[in-house]
Amino acid sequence: MLADDPDGKKYYDWSFGKRPQEELYDMINDPFQLQNLADDPSSQSIREELKKRLFEELRESQDP
Repeated sequence: MLADDPDGKKYYDWSFGKRPQEELYDMINDPFQLQNLADDPSSQSIREELKKRLFEELRESQDP
């Protein structure tokens, strides 16, 4: 099974593994979205800005 193969584990996780709560990708340099930047300290300002915009939109649309 692919999940038992050390070389195949990353592919199994990408396909079937649990996704993190927050994901942030550089679509120009990582078009296949393989490197999650959400926990990268250099991306924190972008993550916070996007989170702020998301919650503003949810409030405006009265989406709980």
